[in-house]
Amino acid sequence: MRPRASAPRRQWLLHPWACGILLSACASSAVVRKDDTPRTKEVAGQGDYAWEARSGWVRPTRGKWGPPAQVRAESREAFDAGAYADALEGLLFYKGQVPSDDPTLPETSFLIAECYYQLGNYEKAVETYRDVYGKGKPEGDILNRSFQRVHDIAMDYLHERAICSFLGFSYGCPGRGIELLVGEDGLITQYPNLPFADDAIHEIAVYYFRDEQYPEAVPVFERLVR
Repeated sequence: MRPRASAPRRQWLLHPWACGILLSACASSAVVRKDDTPRTKEVAGQGDYAWEARSGWVRPTRGKWGPPAQVRAESREAFDAGAYADALEGLLFYKGQVPSDDPTLPETSFLIAECYYQLGNYEKAVETYRDVYGKGKPEGDILNRSFQRVHDIAMDYLHERAICSFLGFSYGCPGRGIELLVGEDGLITQYPNLPFADDAIHEIAVYYFRDEQYPEAVPVFERLVR
């Protein structure tokens, strides 16, 4: 009996416009997000909003947010309790109430970025961390932690621990991590002397090598040698 001929392998090709859409989706994608809807409890009355550990934001039916300093304190309490969606709502309100030169803004922006990070909204987190070190220009711990967070997010993308999504379709997007680090506005492009810069570049070179993207790997390895 003659051996049965194997069926020809199917090759799935994307139309060029589809490729473009998928690539552009990386710019607005994020890991699977947690629910970012703050907890609320409506009560009768005309007092100010207040945050409670059990109920979240308690909102009087005719109430208002109240003094910004109080809102920030309660938002910080929510943040410390791990109620990031609740904290985010209050912190965003507070940030909109204070002047651009308010001394609390760098830390407030950092806390907002941390909320986005903890909720899985990586793109909003990166955008806000960039505001922290690009516009707020904090010193010390906040600055270093912002740098480190963007690096960690980029590594998650590079190693496909974080995924991109488009129209309900999820896929790995290591290129997003590379862009965040060494793209035109990448972290290491702007701050080449960060302590983790060489290790991050090495990770990118190894990724290219293992993915058999040798032309891309060579200049990255050469950069390390130089």
